[in-house]
Amino acid sequence: MSNLHLHTALQALHRIFVLPNLLERTSTLPPAAFPRSTVNSRAIAPLVFSRTLTYIERQKLRKTTSSAKLDERIASVYVNFVTPENEFLPLRKLSDVISGIDRETHHIVQVADGNRSASDPKDRIPVVKLIRKQELFEQALKQAEIKRTNKKKSVSGKTIELSWSIDGNDLSHRLRKAQEFLDEGRKVDVVLAPKKRGKVVSEKECEELLDKIKGEFIGGTKEYKDAEGKIGGLLTLFFEPDLKKRKNKAPEADA
Repeated sequence: MSNLHLHTALQALHRIFVLPNLLERTSTLPPAAFPRSTVNSRAIAPLVFSRTLTYIERQKLRKTTSSAKLDERIASVYVNFVTPENEFLPLRKLSDVISGIDRETHHIVQVADGNRSASDPKDRIPVVKLIRKQELFEQALKQAEIKRTNKKKSVSGKTIELSWSIDGNDLSHRLRKAQEFLDEGRKVDVVLAPKKRGKVVSEKECEELLDKIKGEFIGGTKEYKDAEGKIGGLLTLFFEPDLKKRKNKAPEADA
């Protein structure tokens, strides 16, 4: 066998048996274990203009990305780098990629994990992209807004409907349900209306019913706006949890 054929065979064996094992142990190997990877600075250079974040914006971004896999927090010596032009550069040294960016305005962010069971060595390491800090900040604001919206939906208000001629047992059941909603942090609107074919209720009986309802919610509840409507007709009461009273009441309950 000629020296050329022998050299080619050795290269093939190295790619099949040696290189995959080396990739799994890159964190413990010296730099000489791999040929030095280079990242063409021109592949990173053509960036869209990005302003420098203000101090407050940087603090917010640092807080929202504290657990994100970016820059030196990416747990891999080698990465597959996607350039701003979507060019895929496999098996690049992470430190070389980071050194080629403007760290005042950009981050290297891990966008996909490596597949350790993949047969192709380059598929075993993570994929990273160059992202502007301004873009990350805007994404963080958007996620925060979505979170606030979902929170508001989860504590949406409830409406309890009662008639002026409601009996005592039914009233107690409805008010217990209303109290459960208030304990969950929800607002509760109590709507009182006359029954079309119910008994006629006097004004005094209506006032007594209102006193019972308001008396049930004394303590950790308050009316967040004035009642709307008229006694004996359609009337709506508006209740919400009184967080201050509930907070002050909690230590007493524990005692």
